[in-house]
Amino acid sequence: MLNKAAARALSDALGRNRLTEDQEVLVGHLGTVSDIRNRIELQTQDEIISARVVDELVPQLAQYYSRSVTATFDVTTLRSLVTGEERRSYVLVGLALTEEPEPLI
Repeated sequence: MLNKAAARALSDALGRNRLTEDQEVLVGHLGTVSDIRNRIELQTQDEIISARVVDELVPQLAQYYSRSVTATFDVTTLRSLVTGEERRSYVLVGLALTEEPEPLI
């Protein structure tokens, strides 16, 4: 339950921000894995993605550590309509090994 002032403040904040949800599939190198914090870091060609991991995937993370993977994320984007600033948060929902190219001899 919110009082009238808190409800007004929440309504104002929501009116100044736009929230969207999408799903992204990225290929990269799975670096940091923390089964304690349920977090990973994925290094793509362009950036390092830090993400929370759904509970179902946590027991499987060790087999993907330091490997090339295809990762599926639920992505929430919060954009300020006032400043134009954008923040994205990632949740890892799927993971598969990516075939690594054969080394050239």
